[in-house]
Amino acid sequence: MVIIANDKLGDLAFGADRVAVSSLEVRGRSVELDVTFDNEPESSLVKAAAKLVSDPDRLDTLAKQALAADLESGDEDSVALFRSHHIEELDESDLLDCFSVESVAEIDDEVFLTALQLNRIGLYPEEQDAMLICDYSLKPGVTDYLLAVTFDASGKLVGVAMES
Repeated sequence: MVIIANDKLGDLAFGADRVAVSSLEVRGRSVELDVTFDNEPESSLVKAAAKLVSDPDRLDTLAKQALAADLESGDEDSVALFRSHHIEELDESDLLDCFSVESVAEIDDEVFLTALQLNRIGLYPEEQDAMLICDYSLKPGVTDYLLAVTFDASGKLVGVAMES
């Protein structure tokens, strides 16, 4: 086991799988954070990656803006597909519960984006082009699908993808 102390992330304990699991507070909620290495974990790489999550609330805002921009783009490969899939597949009571509405007709872009919850933050300190991934989904237990918002080592948006 390798333990790396970090000012922002605390003590990270990396097991044989080279993954450390922790959490960050984002908008008053505890969100799972995992830090993953392909090779031996390095303190200097953790320190650099931790800068990307130094302001978790701001990170959530940037990721939500990326989700909104993707939805508005008309691209049917990620956010719009996630939305249409769940509106078609979930029964009405689950939809009303997930989106906190009284009628399915009320699920517009704003209601949909507000319902998405940040469930996990993944840091990949060795990956310059995909160092940070924020996973969003609906309420726990409703779906296995998620929307992954990826940022590079400089904090620049790389893309949004629907995953399962």
